Amino acid sequence: MIEVMKQALEFFDNLAELRLLGHDGEPIRTTLRQAIKQAEKQDCWCHKCNEGRTVNGFPFSMTRMILCPDCGNKRCPKASDHTFPCTNSNEPGQPGSVYTTRQQREWVWQQAPIKTQWGDDMVVADLAIDKDHTVSVYCERDQTARVEAMFRGTNT
Repeated sequence: MIEVMKQALEFFDNLAELRLLGHDGEPIRTTLRQAIKQAEKQDCWCHKCNEGRTVNGFPFSMTRMILCPDCGNKRCPKASDHTFPCTNSNEPGQPGSVYTTRQQREWVWQQAPIKTQWGDDMVVADLAIDKDHTVSVYCERDQTARVEAMFRGTNT
């Protein structure tokens, strides 16, 4: 994506030099420069690099499907962390994937969307149910240990 924008900027630079636009093309080049700068600032798509990032008050991972750029699978470890290799697999429970089996489940709590009706101290964790389904669990920040214990079938 960034390369395409850089090529477009180079194209408009060349057109402006030849005056084929009838003007210097500066508004277009300025817009492209700003888009390139923004894309370079936030060009990573993985779960790890976007942890804590929000879009309109919602966790980034709740606003779009995060997929491995190589194989297109959501359970590939590379979708979870861009430094991991692509496994070309969508099987649940892969080491390094945020989609783990129940026995491997790690709870990753994030600040709940600001617009929640229950207040500012709410957190959310997204958990894999099976290979095709997830569930979002909300609770107060001080109740996370109790919620995790409830899912494990133990008491705290």
